[in-house]
Amino acid sequence: FRELDVVIQREVIRRAIGVAAGKLKDVDREHVEMIRGLLDKNVGRRCHLPYQLQAVRTYEGISIKRETAGEERISPGICIDVRAPGNYTIPGPGVIVELSVKESFKNEEIPINRYTKWFDYDKIKKCPVIRTRKPGDYLTIADGRGGMIHKSLKSYLVDQKIPQAERDRLPILAEGEHVLWVVGYRISEYYKVTENTKRILKVQLIRKEFA
Repeated sequence: FRELDVVIQREVIRRAIGVAAGKLKDVDREHVEMIRGLLDKNVGRRCHLPYQLQAVRTYEGISIKRETAGEERISPGICIDVRAPGNYTIPGPGVIVELSVKESFKNEEIPINRYTKWFDYDKIKKCPVIRTRKPGDYLTIADGRGGMIHKSLKSYLVDQKIPQAERDRLPILAEGEHVLWVVGYRISEYYKVTENTKRILKVQLIRKEFA
């Protein structure tokens, strides 16, 4: 985009706004220039546009969307009773959590699935909660020397270049402040299934926007 002639840049932006808004009647050059200016701004900077749109500087470039888009959050503090496997419907944007417990995989390989994870059932001592992030949350990660260390969830999300708006509505599964699973990303090393695991908790999140 930066290599394009300025005239073409402006036309690309106008068309992008038109796609998002469905019309261009109240869009003028000032709005287009504000968006062009975002390219030189820090991630997270934004400007407001007609038709309840906003342009946001992201790690990938610039996102143009409605201001109300993606504002739904998972209701905080929903306890998932691991002693009672089954389906739980989470208030919010249509989230269903499916729990099941099985014996260890033994010689089987653990499947790879972005929205289904497996945990060492017997390491979970409290009632895990599906919620959004809060101060003090942390993950346990490998230290590269055979041990484990704590890493703040905030640092992890920044390292993964996850946009600010997404961080605030990203569902996590946590036991107190210890994050078992950043949904769609990684799980904590502490809760991973090992050769010594006797029982496995399978957690699957089903959500419209994950499809």
